Amino acid sequence: MGKMSRWTTLTVAMVFVLSCVASLGLKGETCNSCCMGPPGAPGVHGNHGLPGTSGPEGSKGDRGEKGYPGEKGSYGPKGDLGEKGEKGRKGAKGQCGAAGKDGEKGMLGPMGAFGPKGDKGIKGEKCVPSPKIAFFVTRTSRFGPVQQDTNIEFDKIFLNEGQAFDSHSSQFVCKVNGTYLFHAHILSQEDKDAFVTIMLNEQPRIPMHGDHRSGFGVASNMAIFKLEAGDKVYLRLKKDSAISNDSSTFSGYLIHSD
Repeated sequence: MGKMSRWTTLTVAMVFVLSCVASLGLKGETCNSCCMGPPGAPGVHGNHGLPGTSGPEGSKGDRGEKGYPGEKGSYGPKGDLGEKGEKGRKGAKGQCGAAGKDGEKGMLGPMGAFGPKGDKGIKGEKCVPSPKIAFFVTRTSRFGPVQQDTNIEFDKIFLNEGQAFDSHSSQFVCKVNGTYLFHAHILSQEDKDAFVTIMLNEQPRIPMHGDHRSGFGVASNMAIFKLEAGDKVYLRLKKDSAISNDSSTFSGYLIHSD
């Protein structure tokens, strides 16, 4: 029974197809919906084909419209120095610059010509010769050691020009106002130091020391004083000190008067 119904269905379908073909004839007309079944489901996409060969180059197109300005690019590398251009026109005068530093002193120029003789000057005051004052004294024997600070006595006078050295007190007594230079040279005894000071009006000014440990200690110094009449300059030996004989000297002289 089942097999018979399958054949019946098949027969009916074939009759239907043939009737459609007869209605179309042999002219190749397209079949209409009377002989078309429902559309089938879409098939699976096939694989991509191989790339084709490049086509011929096309002709040059028309020039496009002007584009918008692009952003400013970064600076490129410094180019080679170009050829020297032609000299330009002279520019306007600039403002005066700041004064420069003084240059080095130039060489002495040649001596100029003598000028005219000047007028005779006013007659000067009569020249008054400066007084001559100088002295140089020493001792003929040893002195000390002393029991207290004692002024040194000089009993041998080599020079006393101007009579400013007082032989009784062994002091220089100023008679002319001015500037004086004094020099003292002291030699100690072999077993005693010599501490001596140049004095000015009972005020100690220049100290000296002769150290006996060297056998005979030597002390020497110089002083320059501005004196007025009546000022006194002398040497004072400190307590327990002692000096030798003619190797100890005292001298001085007037440099200039006021």
